[in-house]
Amino acid sequence: MSGKKMLLAGLSLATASMAILSGGAFAETTDTSKGKKLKKQQVISLLENNDKEESYLYIALSKDDQDYEGAHDYLKNENFKRNFKVIGEELSNYQKDNPDATEEELNEFFMETAKKYSKEGSETRIAKSDGEYELEDYDIPKLNEYEEVLFDDNPKKGYWSIAAGVEAYDYTDYLFGSTKWPGGKNDAFRHAYWNITVVMLVNDQWADDWATAHELGAADYSKNNPHVKMDLHNNDEGRYKAAQDGLDFNDHFTDARESAHELYEGGKLKYLKNWDKYPRDWNKLDLTRFTGKSSDYENDPRY
Repeated sequence: MSGKKMLLAGLSLATASMAILSGGAFAETTDTSKGKKLKKQQVISLLENNDKEESYLYIALSKDDQDYEGAHDYLKNENFKRNFKVIGEELSNYQKDNPDATEEELNEFFMETAKKYSKEGSETRIAKSDGEYELEDYDIPKLNEYEEVLFDDNPKKGYWSIAAGVEAYDYTDYLFGSTKWPGGKNDAFRHAYWNITVVMLVNDQWADDWATAHELGAADYSKNNPHVKMDLHNNDEGRYKAAQDGLDFNDHFTDARESAHELYEGGKLKYLKNWDKYPRDWNKLDLTRFTGKSSDYENDPRY
């Protein structure tokens, strides 16, 4: 861990001379191969101002093709979706049984497992429960173009990033109840917990890059959007907390949850005041630090 590093810090430092941001958002481009190429080059130029040698996103975007081009298409397969957690169970067992496996070997195993469970007529299995309660399965998300690039360059790491999102959504929904997301304290918890878990399942740099790709590829991305500022802050706090606690792949979701609760009740996360009253009026959304309480939860954390 190199401190509370934020790859997206460069966004606030980007100048007009870089021709990257226009009016707080990316310059408009058409949905053509030429337009996508321009957006890709804009992001590459932005990342060059950061630690590009360490950035998975910079390295992936700089390639003409990814190492596992098209791997993200598995996420659209209904059989893959039904077996999503079982695939993770098999991948986890393989990683633990083969601690010296190379990245290529891990990715090849993931690809073989994804193919097996994506076949028509593949048997749907039930993954082992991670808790004493049942959680609703979060739909596998549609990745934006930058997340797709990262996934296709390292599908094993991409899988764990999505699995962390599934866990963060499910657990936050259980903990706080089914409430609206954008801007609230539960949303702050979710983003922090998501990043804690990605660090645990993969590593800090990948978590930073995946969160960066997630924000940059969002349809409503703008460096001036208070929701983006909130997400970036809580993402960063989550990664820092995971590093402080020394979480790694040998730990469990229960360990990540405990870290998330300590962070939530530690006064370092931020939410948007009046987010529910003025969801579209940025001038009335006040990004505010808060100290969460256990009484905020509708259900017992049970970690």
